[in-house]
Amino acid sequence: MGDELNREELIELLNKLGDSSESEILNSARIIHRKVTSAETTWNELLVPDHTDEDELSEDDSWDEDAPSDYDSWDVDSGTETLQDSDSSDALKIIEKLLSGKISDTTREELIGYKDDIAEGDFDKNDLKYLKALSGRIDKN
Repeated sequence: MGDELNREELIELLNKLGDSSESEILNSARIIHRKVTSAETTWNELLVPDHTDEDELSEDDSWDEDAPSDYDSWDVDSGTETLQDSDSSDALKIIEKLLSGKISDTTREELIGYKDDIAEGDFDKNDLKYLKALSGRIDKN
């Protein structure tokens, strides 16, 4: 039997992965890896349980299909539609504008990944909606 994982400690370490210090990020990642290994578990076992037992859910954890959601306005079904050239052009303009501003390294990497996705045809309407929302949030700051 391996060491027991402390959930709060693991969450604290995971939050440090967004730190601006590369040495802090690397150190946190190594500690997380060591803890998971010491617990004799895998990421698959931690993140994707074999089953969800309905009896294990508390009243607060139950799913309410009628509850409003931030995702209700995303129209997921139409999100996988292929973008028109004008949409791709708009997305690239937004990306370039955001890359020229002050953003975190993580956001910069995400935006560069989006540029690659556009070039490969893997950028869809939901991605464009997210990009526009991100741009709006960054512009407000």
